[in-house]
Amino acid sequence: MLLPVLIVSADASHRDRLASISSRFGLRTISSATVATAKYFIEHQQFTAVVYEPAGKEDLRASIKQLEGPAKDTPVILIEKLDRWESYLAGMTAGAFDCADYPPYPGELERMLCAALSQSSRKKTAQAL
Repeated sequence: MLLPVLIVSADASHRDRLASISSRFGLRTISSATVATAKYFIEHQQFTAVVYEPAGKEDLRASIKQLEGPAKDTPVILIEKLDRWESYLAGMTAGAFDCADYPPYPGELERMLCAALSQSSRKKTAQAL
């Protein structure tokens, strides 16, 4: 059984759009407007991935660490306005699994979720051995 995807964005319309993309990919979604609320969900449930759109000037590194979960093994996909190459590098340096511009190009979020599922499957297989 696939674990749900957690969508974190302060913008309700962005949450809905990202959840719609994930749902079309066959994944159940749970949405949160803040990292604090998302942290509550993460403490009580495992997720395939977290799709995170930062609000304002949040500390990316601290937020991503909180969203990775207690075992630090949940991929965090960062969705934000990537106006420069440095924006992408900053997200990856902060610990994101992958980064995409908002709105994601058709098929882009699906590709990232597929990669997160693949990583999750490999970790489960390795743990079982």
